[in-house]
Amino acid sequence: MATREQREARDQAELLRREKQLAKPDYKLYLLVLCIVVVLIHIVDEIATNTPGMVESNAVKQFFPNLDLSTGKAAMVAITTPLSSITMLAPFYKALADKFGRKMFLVLNTLGFGVGMLIAFLSKSIVGYAIGYTMIFFFIAHDLQVVYIQESAPAKYRATIYAVTKGIGTIGLVAVPLLRRVFVDQNASTWKSIYLIPGIAAVGVAALAFLFTRESKVFLEQRVNFLKEPYEKRYPEKKKLTKEEKKEARKKAGKSGVFRAIRYLFNNNKDLRMTVIAIIVFAIGMMGITGNINVIMATGMTETEITNAQTVYSFGYALIVIVFGLVGDKFGRKTTVMVNGIMSVVSFLLFVFGVRNGWNSWFMGVLYSGFLGGYWTAQDYMVFMTSEKVPTKIRGSVLGALNLLQYIGIGSGMMMLTIAEVFIPDEWIGIACAISAIPGMIVALILIAIHSKETKGADFEAIDAEAEAEL
Repeated sequence: MATREQREARDQAELLRREKQLAKPDYKLYLLVLCIVVVLIHIVDEIATNTPGMVESNAVKQFFPNLDLSTGKAAMVAITTPLSSITMLAPFYKALADKFGRKMFLVLNTLGFGVGMLIAFLSKSIVGYAIGYTMIFFFIAHDLQVVYIQESAPAKYRATIYAVTKGIGTIGLVAVPLLRRVFVDQNASTWKSIYLIPGIAAVGVAALAFLFTRESKVFLEQRVNFLKEPYEKRYPEKKKLTKEEKKEARKKAGKSGVFRAIRYLFNNNKDLRMTVIAIIVFAIGMMGITGNINVIMATGMTETEITNAQTVYSFGYALIVIVFGLVGDKFGRKTTVMVNGIMSVVSFLLFVFGVRNGWNSWFMGVLYSGFLGGYWTAQDYMVFMTSEKVPTKIRGSVLGALNLLQYIGIGSGMMMLTIAEVFIPDEWIGIACAISAIPGMIVALILIAIHSKETKGADFEAIDAEAEAEL
């Protein structure tokens, strides 16, 4: 346990370092360079996010050659789930960005999922593949590049700049179907090679982020202000509180930390609480909507047709992200959430029907873009809204808390999907996915429409000042 003198010495050293960082002016065209780096991170992030799903059926066929597709997928999930449970620690890892800064984790996250892709490429067994798979999903969960844009862009154009950087980055997702066409369409046994080039690229982008990005000014200002506070306020003495004092302390909780952030989200006000509940309920649909796409397509489409659909998705998703970034700044975040959520539900139902009825693979790519791009965009903007409602000092912790809370919805969705798969034939897995996913998505959209307030143009300084006054 550190003494008061040791803590003071450590904090004063950090204060000097943070003040120097804050006083150092940004170099010419820094915002443009930051946006370029963020675009590159989005490219490798989207590739890392989508590659495992796009080669899922190939992984099942290689690692479980004696099982049918549905049974093999269940076997793979049974083996990978224990390792993947480490992702439950991701929210606590993300919260560290409120104490140690944004830049460190921007670099570490990009490097982490890059290494994960390289491990997946080198894997010789399902265990090795599961380790790489777990690393990928542990590090892609954090999206520190989004926080950078939120804290660096002018409030009036926050969603637009976020959408343009992510949209351009999403176009890079076309690399996955192109790599599939090279490594899978002609010889499905070489599917793991898809991970090699993106893995190397992610490591290179991490190096660029380290060299050319600077710490977020918003974070530096908040951190300097904290370090200048009296020792007793920075490290309040623990004492036994009365029931009323505990209640008041929970109400005013504002320091970083996942569990404190969860208390803040649920106790601060009804608007924030209902937005968070909507995010949890929306996550019920995640496994059904995002987790079985390749398997669904494999029940009625050839490898070439799957690649065609994935190629369209790459451009379609980018278009959705850019268009609704403009919509978000013009008409508000709620409009973006509602339109994308409805588009996702309708497109998924048509997609499931189209796979079974031999619809054109390029049109299936349009539907693929609609339901998956719509789902991720609706979720992103629900999280975006939440982030715009909380003070800077806990923004990283809040994002970590939301990740943790989403596991409630994700776990519920997995149970519902498993039960649906028991009663529905393997070739109709798309129906099982729809049954498990769509009701929760609809409920979440209703909650957002009725209970959640708009956050367009949110003033972070005013939010921080109000939080300080309360604490």
